[in-house]
Amino acid sequence: MGASLSLVPLIDYFARREFLAAGLRPHSVTLPYPDGGDGGSTATCTVHYWALAGEPRLPPLLLIHGFGPRATWQWRCQVGPLSRQFHVIVPDLLGFGGSSWDSPSAPPPSEATQAAALAALLDSVEGLKGKRVAVAGTSYGGFVAYWLARAAGPRRVGPVVIASSDLLKTAADDRAFLKRAGEGWRGAHELLLPAEPAAMRRLMEMAVYRPPPAMMTPDFVLRDFIQKLFMDNREQLAHLFKGITVGTDKFQVTPLPQEVLIVWGEHDQLFPVEKAYAIQSSLDGKARVEIIKKTGHAPQLEDPARFNNIVLDFLMAADPACAHGSSLQHIKRDQLSYLLYCLFYQNITCSLLFMMLNQLLAISRFCLHICKRNSLFLRTLQLPCVQTWMVQEKLKESQYQTTPWRAESSNNTSGPAQSPPPGNALVASNQPSLDIVPQQPYSHVQSPISSPVRARRDWDLLANDNRQVIPAEAAATNT
Repeated sequence: MGASLSLVPLIDYFARREFLAAGLRPHSVTLPYPDGGDGGSTATCTVHYWALAGEPRLPPLLLIHGFGPRATWQWRCQVGPLSRQFHVIVPDLLGFGGSSWDSPSAPPPSEATQAAALAALLDSVEGLKGKRVAVAGTSYGGFVAYWLARAAGPRRVGPVVIASSDLLKTAADDRAFLKRAGEGWRGAHELLLPAEPAAMRRLMEMAVYRPPPAMMTPDFVLRDFIQKLFMDNREQLAHLFKGITVGTDKFQVTPLPQEVLIVWGEHDQLFPVEKAYAIQSSLDGKARVEIIKKTGHAPQLEDPARFNNIVLDFLMAADPACAHGSSLQHIKRDQLSYLLYCLFYQNITCSLLFMMLNQLLAISRFCLHICKRNSLFLRTLQLPCVQTWMVQEKLKESQYQTTPWRAESSNNTSGPAQSPPPGNALVASNQPSLDIVPQQPYSHVQSPISSPVRARRDWDLLANDNRQVIPAEAAATNT
């Protein structure tokens, strides 16, 4: 049942269509596997990414996805508006989507490894080598964006956007996260890599400001999402989870020379909003903080118009080359039309389930309408006038009878056809065929009120099974 109602391919289709409509096309490149800068590694990795075809004519912008769904899902509401002003590049980080590495013995990729792979990717893309690139990352992608900006420097990486990404996360934050999640969870990985519908449902409740109601997310739907997003490559994701260095001595947050924008959802329960101001302080207070109301851990999906406007304002103010001769008012007009499209598809799961419920309700209404019509028909049959009409029609039909046609009756043309005696309507003969013989109408048809037939209770005595007229003496004995 779950396979037949799978929503994952449908969501993936609409997300890919967003990318294709923005002019982005899928690409892949094989690169040396980064080992964090120690050298000596001979392994390779394949990086899958989406980008505009041809040499870039707009300022490049790198969008880095977070831990969880595919990159096309996480940035589907941004590629349209942002691609009008930037040469957008959306890669799959190593271990996600179509990106992988070929050495099972290689250490799990850390944020530094992911950042080195992206730097190599930018150098391999036609027309981007040596160009300054703006970077935006969400959640886990924010860790990678920060490391890339610090490692590559301001000559290679321009303005940086960090969205819902706790660069200062510690073990104490993990314990606080489990406390907010409630009892019964052994570790953060049990929620961030859900294996059961209960864990998936709780993760959605904590990550989204307005999570869908439980009745709209039955267990079979959640199992389908878990199977396709977390179970098919679960070992690889668990391997990646072990490579995260945030909160350790290997990941020290220091001020960046680039301009930084910090975007956070007001009701984020994975990384509380207070962490945004803590990160701002660790960056010498120079970073700009924007809190988007009524959003959770993914403000780019819950309020895409607001998120896109904030990012565009920041990038265009930080780098005048990004303005590209287009006014902010023109961009916002594009955002308004795009908002309607995003609002419809950002919660496509709920939309489809609501459509299914509406269909069921429509079918129920139709069945109820049919039942009412049948009930009305049955009540109509019980009306006295209708019953009187039916009786009269039955009496009219009884003016004819079926009698056996005999050879001698065809020779007798002098007198009218005679009715056979009662009880012998059908008698075997040499020529067994039937003839319709007109009969004299009943007298009570002319005056039904005075007819004694109306007072009889046994209507079956009006005629026998062969529609023969019952003789007067038989009628008299039964009235």
